[in-house]
Amino acid sequence: MSVTQSAPIPRSRAAATVDAARSGWIASNADAEVTAYIDFRPNHHTDRAHVSQLDRMAATAASVSLPRQALIGALLHGIVPRETAGSAPHSKLWAYQAMQRADSMITLIAELEHRVPFREQDWHRAGAEYRGAMELAAAQRSLDAVDDERLLTCSDVLNTTVCCMISLFGPAIGQVVPHLDIEPLALPALRRKALVLATWSLVIEALVHGFAGRGSGDISVSLHLEGPARACLHVSNDGRRMGNDRHPETCGAGFDLASVLGSVVNYSERKGGGTTAEIIFPVPDQTNTKFSHSRTER
Repeated sequence: MSVTQSAPIPRSRAAATVDAARSGWIASNADAEVTAYIDFRPNHHTDRAHVSQLDRMAATAASVSLPRQALIGALLHGIVPRETAGSAPHSKLWAYQAMQRADSMITLIAELEHRVPFREQDWHRAGAEYRGAMELAAAQRSLDAVDDERLLTCSDVLNTTVCCMISLFGPAIGQVVPHLDIEPLALPALRRKALVLATWSLVIEALVHGFAGRGSGDISVSLHLEGPARACLHVSNDGRRMGNDRHPETCGAGFDLASVLGSVVNYSERKGGGTTAEIIFPVPDQTNTKFSHSRTER
Protein backbone atom coordinates (compact mmCIF):
# COMPACT_ATOMS: atom_id res chain seq x y z
CA MET A 1 0.00 0.00 0.00
CA SER A 2 1.59 3.26 -1.10
CA VAL A 3 0.84 6.66 0.33
CA THR A 4 1.49 9.98 -1.39
CA GLN A 5 1.21 13.52 -0.16
CA SER A 6 -1.75 14.07 -2.49
CA ALA A 7 -3.52 11.04 -1.02
CA PRO A 8 -3.02 10.94 2.77
CA ILE A 9 -3.99 7.85 4.73
CA PRO A 10 -7.79 7.53 5.01
CA ARG A 11 -9.00 6.52 8.44
CA SER A 12 -10.43 3.23 7.17
CA ARG A 13 -7.14 2.19 5.55
CA ALA A 14 -5.17 3.13 8.65
CA ALA A 15 -7.59 1.06 10.72
CA ALA A 16 -7.17 -1.88 8.36
CA THR A 17 -3.40 -1.67 8.73
CA VAL A 18 -3.42 -1.85 12.49
CA ASP A 19 -6.17 -4.47 12.47
CA ALA A 20 -3.84 -6.69 10.48
CA ALA A 21 -1.29 -6.36 13.30
CA ARG A 22 -3.98 -6.98 15.89
CA SER A 23 -4.69 -10.39 14.41
CA GLY A 24 -1.66 -11.67 16.30
CA TRP A 25 2.06 -12.19 16.23
CA ILE A 26 3.63 -15.57 16.87
CA ALA A 27 7.38 -15.96 17.34
CA SER A 28 8.91 -19.43 17.61
CA ASN A 29 11.91 -20.43 19.65
CA ALA A 30 14.53 -23.04 18.78
CA ASP A 31 12.15 -25.80 19.89
CA ALA A 32 9.40 -24.43 17.61
CA GLU A 33 7.21 -23.69 20.62
CA VAL A 34 5.25 -20.48 20.86
CA THR A 35 7.15 -18.03 23.06
CA ALA A 36 5.34 -14.79 22.30
CA TYR A 37 1.86 -13.83 21.20
CA ILE A 38 0.71 -10.24 20.89
CA ASP A 39 -2.97 -9.42 20.60
CA PHE A 40 -3.43 -5.66 20.38
CA ARG A 41 -7.10 -5.68 21.29
CA PRO A 42 -7.65 -3.97 24.66
CA ASN A 43 -8.55 -6.42 27.41
CA HIS A 44 -9.20 -6.53 31.13
CA HIS A 45 -5.56 -7.49 31.88
CA THR A 46 -4.34 -3.98 31.08
CA ASP A 47 -5.58 -2.47 34.36
CA ARG A 48 -3.76 -4.88 36.67
CA ALA A 49 -1.16 -3.44 39.03
CA HIS A 50 1.61 -5.60 37.59
CA VAL A 51 0.91 -5.99 33.90
CA SER A 52 3.05 -8.19 31.69
CA GLN A 53 5.23 -6.80 28.94
CA LEU A 54 2.67 -7.86 26.35
CA ASP A 55 -0.21 -6.26 28.22
CA ARG A 56 1.76 -3.04 28.62
CA MET A 57 2.62 -2.99 24.92
CA ALA A 58 -1.00 -3.65 23.99
CA ALA A 59 -2.27 -0.89 26.29
CA THR A 60 0.30 1.59 24.96
CA ALA A 61 -0.48 0.75 21.34
CA ALA A 62 -4.20 1.21 21.96
CA SER A 63 -3.62 4.63 23.58
CA VAL A 64 -2.23 6.43 20.51
CA SER A 65 -4.12 7.96 17.59
CA LEU A 66 -5.20 5.86 14.63
CA PRO A 67 -2.46 7.11 12.25
CA ARG A 68 0.19 6.30 14.89
CA GLN A 69 -1.40 2.87 15.35
CA ALA A 70 -0.93 2.45 11.61
CA LEU A 71 2.80 3.09 12.13
CA ILE A 72 2.87 0.37 14.77
CA GLY A 73 1.08 -2.03 12.45
CA ALA A 74 3.48 -1.35 9.57
CA LEU A 75 6.56 -1.67 11.76
CA LEU A 76 5.42 -4.91 13.37
CA HIS A 77 4.95 -6.50 9.97
CA GLY A 78 8.60 -5.74 9.28
CA ILE A 79 10.04 -7.44 12.36
CA VAL A 80 7.96 -10.59 12.80
CA PRO A 81 10.45 -13.50 12.67
CA ARG A 82 9.79 -15.97 9.87
CA GLU A 83 10.27 -19.67 10.44
CA THR A 84 11.93 -20.09 7.03
CA ALA A 85 14.53 -17.38 7.64
CA GLY A 86 17.88 -18.53 8.95
CA SER A 87 19.04 -21.38 11.13
CA ALA A 88 17.04 -22.83 14.02
CA PRO A 89 19.78 -22.30 16.66
CA HIS A 90 19.28 -18.51 16.44
CA SER A 91 15.49 -18.40 16.11
CA LYS A 92 15.01 -17.88 19.86
CA LEU A 93 17.41 -14.90 19.75
CA TRP A 94 15.56 -13.39 16.78
CA ALA A 95 12.21 -13.85 18.53
CA TYR A 96 13.54 -12.14 21.65
CA GLN A 97 15.07 -9.33 19.59
CA ALA A 98 11.82 -8.83 17.71
CA MET A 99 9.94 -8.51 20.99
CA GLN A 100 12.43 -5.95 22.32
CA ARG A 101 12.30 -3.93 19.11
CA ALA A 102 8.49 -3.97 19.17
CA ASP A 103 8.50 -2.77 22.78
CA SER A 104 10.94 0.07 22.12
CA MET A 105 9.14 1.16 18.94
CA ILE A 106 5.76 1.29 20.67
CA THR A 107 7.29 3.24 23.56
CA LEU A 108 8.84 5.80 21.20
CA ILE A 109 5.68 6.16 19.10
CA ALA A 110 3.71 6.80 22.29
CA GLU A 111 6.29 9.45 23.23
CA LEU A 112 5.97 10.88 19.72
CA GLU A 113 2.20 11.06 20.20
CA HIS A 114 2.73 12.92 23.48
CA ARG A 115 5.27 15.39 22.09
CA VAL A 116 3.76 15.85 18.63
CA PRO A 117 0.05 14.95 18.90
CA PHE A 118 -1.80 14.12 15.71
CA ARG A 119 -4.37 16.67 14.55
CA GLU A 120 -6.89 16.60 11.72
CA GLN A 121 -4.79 18.91 9.55
CA ASP A 122 -1.71 16.71 9.90
CA TRP A 123 -2.50 14.08 7.25
CA HIS A 124 0.48 15.08 5.11
CA ARG A 125 2.82 14.57 8.05
CA ALA A 126 1.08 11.30 8.82
CA GLY A 127 1.74 10.21 5.25
CA ALA A 128 5.43 11.05 5.57
CA GLU A 129 5.66 9.14 8.86
CA TYR A 130 3.92 6.15 7.33
CA ARG A 131 6.25 6.07 4.33
CA GLY A 132 9.21 6.18 6.72
CA ALA A 133 7.74 3.31 8.74
CA MET A 134 7.21 1.25 5.59
CA GLU A 135 10.78 1.90 4.45
CA LEU A 136 12.13 0.91 7.86
CA ALA A 137 9.97 -2.22 7.90
CA ALA A 138 11.22 -3.18 4.42
CA ALA A 139 14.83 -2.74 5.55
CA GLN A 140 14.19 -4.98 8.56
CA ARG A 141 12.48 -7.61 6.44
CA SER A 142 15.44 -7.63 4.05
CA LEU A 143 17.56 -9.01 6.89
CA ASP A 144 15.75 -12.35 6.67
CA ALA A 145 17.67 -14.88 4.61
CA VAL A 146 17.24 -18.61 4.16
CA ASP A 147 21.00 -19.16 3.80
CA ASP A 148 22.88 -17.82 6.84
CA GLU A 149 26.24 -18.07 5.03
CA ARG A 150 25.32 -16.13 1.93
CA LEU A 151 27.61 -13.09 1.60
CA LEU A 152 25.58 -9.85 1.50
CA THR A 153 26.47 -6.17 1.55
CA CYS A 154 25.69 -4.23 4.74
CA SER A 155 26.06 -0.53 3.99
CA ASP A 156 22.73 0.17 2.25
CA VAL A 157 20.50 -1.58 4.79
CA LEU A 158 22.49 -0.12 7.70
CA ASN A 159 22.24 3.39 6.28
CA THR A 160 18.50 3.05 5.59
CA THR A 161 17.81 1.60 9.04
CA VAL A 162 19.62 4.34 10.96
CA CYS A 163 18.24 7.21 8.85
CA CYS A 164 14.66 5.94 9.04
CA MET A 165 14.91 5.28 12.78
CA ILE A 166 16.12 8.78 13.58
CA SER A 167 13.72 10.41 11.12
CA LEU A 168 10.74 8.53 12.57
CA PHE A 169 11.62 8.32 16.27
CA GLY A 170 13.86 11.39 16.68
CA PRO A 171 10.93 13.84 16.97
CA ALA A 172 9.80 11.86 20.04
CA ILE A 173 12.90 13.29 21.73
CA GLY A 174 13.01 16.64 19.93
CA GLN A 175 15.68 17.44 17.37
CA VAL A 176 18.10 14.55 16.81
CA VAL A 177 20.81 14.97 14.18
CA PRO A 178 22.35 11.83 12.61
CA HIS A 179 25.94 11.62 11.34
CA LEU A 180 26.76 8.56 9.26
CA ASP A 181 30.11 7.35 7.93
CA ILE A 182 29.60 3.83 6.64
CA GLU A 183 32.12 1.99 4.50
CA PRO A 184 31.06 -0.80 2.13
CA LEU A 185 31.26 -4.17 3.87
CA ALA A 186 30.02 -7.68 3.09
CA LEU A 187 29.12 -10.25 5.74
CA PRO A 188 27.41 -13.64 5.84
CA ALA A 189 23.65 -13.09 6.16
CA LEU A 190 23.54 -14.23 9.79
CA ARG A 191 26.21 -11.76 10.92
CA ARG A 192 24.84 -9.01 8.66
CA LYS A 193 21.54 -9.30 10.51
CA ALA A 194 23.31 -9.25 13.88
CA LEU A 195 25.29 -6.14 12.87
CA VAL A 196 22.21 -4.17 11.79
CA LEU A 197 20.19 -5.22 14.84
CA ALA A 198 23.09 -4.39 17.18
CA THR A 199 23.20 -0.93 15.62
CA TRP A 200 19.43 -0.66 16.06
CA SER A 201 19.76 -1.60 19.72
CA LEU A 202 22.50 0.99 20.35
CA VAL A 203 20.61 3.77 18.55
CA ILE A 204 17.42 2.97 20.48
CA GLU A 205 19.44 2.95 23.70
CA ALA A 206 20.63 6.49 22.91
CA LEU A 207 17.12 7.71 22.02
CA VAL A 208 15.41 6.20 25.07
CA HIS A 209 18.08 6.66 27.73
CA GLY A 210 20.84 8.94 26.44
CA PHE A 211 18.54 11.83 25.57
CA ALA A 212 16.02 11.44 28.39
CA GLY A 213 14.95 14.86 29.60
CA ARG A 214 16.59 16.64 26.66
CA GLY A 215 15.15 18.29 23.58
CA SER A 216 18.03 17.73 21.17
CA GLY A 217 21.15 15.72 20.53
CA ASP A 218 23.25 14.03 17.89
CA ILE A 219 23.96 10.40 17.09
CA SER A 220 26.96 9.28 15.04
CA VAL A 221 27.21 5.86 13.41
CA SER A 222 30.37 4.73 11.66
CA LEU A 223 31.47 1.44 10.17
CA HIS A 224 34.94 0.93 8.79
CA LEU A 225 37.51 -1.77 8.12
CA GLU A 226 40.49 -2.08 10.41
CA GLY A 227 42.78 -4.16 8.24
CA PRO A 228 41.88 -7.13 6.04
CA ALA A 229 40.27 -9.28 8.73
CA ARG A 230 38.26 -7.06 11.07
CA ALA A 231 35.86 -4.12 11.11
CA CYS A 232 34.69 -1.65 13.73
CA LEU A 233 31.22 -0.27 14.43
CA HIS A 234 30.97 2.95 16.45
CA VAL A 235 27.67 4.35 17.74
CA SER A 236 28.10 7.52 19.79
CA ASN A 237 25.88 10.24 21.16
CA ASP A 238 26.28 13.45 23.15
CA GLY A 239 23.68 12.54 25.77
CA ARG A 240 23.92 10.91 29.17
CA ARG A 241 26.59 8.34 29.89
CA MET A 242 25.40 4.82 29.19
CA GLY A 243 26.69 1.29 29.62
CA ASN A 244 25.58 -2.15 30.69
CA ASP A 245 25.70 -1.05 34.34
CA ARG A 246 23.18 1.72 33.61
CA HIS A 247 20.62 0.08 31.34
CA PRO A 248 21.12 -3.69 31.27
CA GLU A 249 17.80 -4.36 29.52
CA THR A 250 18.95 -2.66 26.30
CA CYS A 251 22.67 -3.25 26.67
CA GLY A 252 22.03 -6.96 27.13
CA ALA A 253 20.39 -7.05 23.72
CA GLY A 254 23.43 -5.41 22.17
CA PHE A 255 25.78 -7.87 23.87
CA ASP A 256 23.76 -10.86 22.62
CA LEU A 257 23.98 -9.58 19.06
CA ALA A 258 27.66 -8.70 19.36
CA SER A 259 28.30 -12.29 20.40
CA VAL A 260 26.87 -13.47 17.07
CA LEU A 261 29.50 -11.25 15.45
CA GLY A 262 32.16 -12.92 17.60
CA SER A 263 32.68 -9.81 19.70
CA VAL A 264 31.45 -7.71 22.64
CA VAL A 265 30.20 -4.15 23.11
CA ASN A 266 32.73 -1.80 24.69
CA TYR A 267 31.51 1.50 26.14
CA SER A 268 33.65 4.59 26.65
CA GLU A 269 33.09 8.24 27.41
CA ARG A 270 32.81 10.38 24.31
CA LYS A 271 35.12 13.36 24.10
CA GLY A 272 33.10 16.42 25.03
CA GLY A 273 30.49 14.35 26.85
CA GLY A 274 28.29 11.43 25.98
CA THR A 275 28.94 7.79 25.20
CA THR A 276 30.59 5.76 22.46
CA ALA A 277 29.72 2.11 21.99
CA GLU A 278 32.22 0.09 19.97
CA ILE A 279 32.06 -3.39 18.46
CA ILE A 280 35.21 -4.72 16.78
CA PHE A 281 34.52 -7.96 14.94
CA PRO A 282 36.13 -10.35 12.46
CA VAL A 283 35.13 -10.15 8.79
CA PRO A 284 35.78 -12.29 5.73
CA ASP A 285 38.33 -11.10 3.18
CA GLN A 286 36.81 -8.15 1.30
CA THR A 287 39.41 -8.07 -1.48
CA ASN A 288 37.29 -9.65 -4.20
CA THR A 289 33.93 -8.35 -3.01
CA LYS A 290 32.13 -6.13 -5.51
CA PHE A 291 30.12 -3.25 -4.12
CA SER A 292 27.56 -1.30 -6.09
CA HIS A 293 27.77 1.74 -3.83
CA SER A 294 30.61 3.74 -2.36
CA ARG A 295 31.11 4.81 1.20
CA THR A 296 28.10 6.53 2.75
CA GLU A 297 28.54 9.79 4.64
CA ARG A 298 25.75 12.00 5.94
